[in-house]
Parts: sequence; structure tokens; C-alpha cells
Amino acid sequence: MLSHPHRASFPDAVRYLGLATVTPSSFNPDHDPDGAQIQALFQNLRGALDDAGLPYHELVGISFPADELVPPQQINYVAALAHDNAVIDGMTEVIVPAGDYFVATYQGPLITFDAAVNDFYMTLFPASGYHPRDGYHLEKYPATWRGRPTDTMQLMLPITGGNDAAPQ
Repeated sequence: MLSHPHRASFPDAVRYLGLATVTPSSFNPDHDPDGAQIQALFQNLRGALDDAGLPYHELVGISFPADELVPPQQINYVAALAHDNAVIDGMTEVIVPAGDYFVATYQGPLITFDAAVNDFYMTLFPASGYHPRDGYHLEKYPATWRGRPTDTMQLMLPITGGNDAAPQ
């Protein structure tokens, strides 16, 4: 279930460090509806962070559309941790610039997550009155998130300066 749609502004860029992959987007008929590839990426990230002794309270999924090196209906995806100065061999650095985001909270089991993501992009966002901008799409997860029915996380879509009539 999606709730609490609002606009959030991030005044500063954030540095993330994580593990990257290329995966089918949810619009690709070959996508993984149970999210096993993404779950494994986060599990590997948790293990690498534990091995490096880096504490984490929130993990972030960062996705961005395919480029000329990625096939159609695929996305670049990074399971990451916000960190100012850590460097771990084999990890990817992503700098997410400051900006505005359309945010909604998802609560529910992993089995309905894919449908909620599609609802976020295809229904909730278009009804918001905001306009998308190029940039990273974010999924913020508490470190304890495992896709249980009571777990919550946030979906975040980069937007332009906005629409005063849209929810704040």
C-alpha cells in the first residue's frame, strides 16, 4: 500500500557507495517479480559493510534509466549506503545531486512491492501534478527491511521545481 505522497527537497548532494548491477525494469516482461536479484545485491552489500565495519541504519536503492551501453527495458541499479568518506574495493560511487523529489511510503510484503512500484509511476505520480526531471530514482529502506507486511520504505522520483497545487 502506498501512502503519504509529498514533495521533499534535498539541499545538498549525497555520496553513496554500493554494489551495482544491470537488471530488467519492471516494464520488461523478463523482470524478476520477486526481486531476487535486487535482494541478493542488498544481502551482498550488508555483508560487505559488516566486513568493513561500517554501521548502517538506512540502505538506498538507486536506479537510473538505461544508457547507450544498457539494453532497452533495463535499468542500472545500485544497492548503496550514504557515506562521506568510505572506500571499499569493488564498490561503485554515486553522487546524487541536491533537488526535489516526489516521495511516497510503501508498506507491505515483498510480493506486492512490484505492483506498488508500478502504481507509484503509473497512477500516483501522474495524479500529483509534478513533472519528472532527469536524475536518480531512489528507494530508501531501513536496515531492518525484509519485505514483511509491516515493513515500510520510501519511493522517490526526481521532480522539477514543482506545482504549488500538488501535495507538499
